Amino acid sequence: MKDIWTNWRLPLPPAVVLQPVTVRPAKDGKYALIAGECRWKASELAKKETIPAIVKVVSDQQALELTIAENLQRQDLSCVDQHELSTG
Repeated sequence: MKDIWTNWRLPLPPAVVLQPVTVRPAKDGKYALIAGECRWKASELAKKETIPAIVKVVSDQQALELTIAENLQRQDLSCVDQHELSTG
């Protein structure tokens, strides 16, 4: 799959992430991203040091379900992407 981030050169406003990402505590004391990868990567490109986040304590299965639900809501998923998400 082509890395869209290397070619993404839209001017980013210095502003705000409107919807927080969703994370869960990781075993190393940090956080693992559940949903919001595009928002997180856009924030990195904008050189943001922080990003709003909702912390959820969920199982591996619940995290996977939340990730799949988030991705299925994206409008740019191909049929192949949707199939891969649904079959794991």
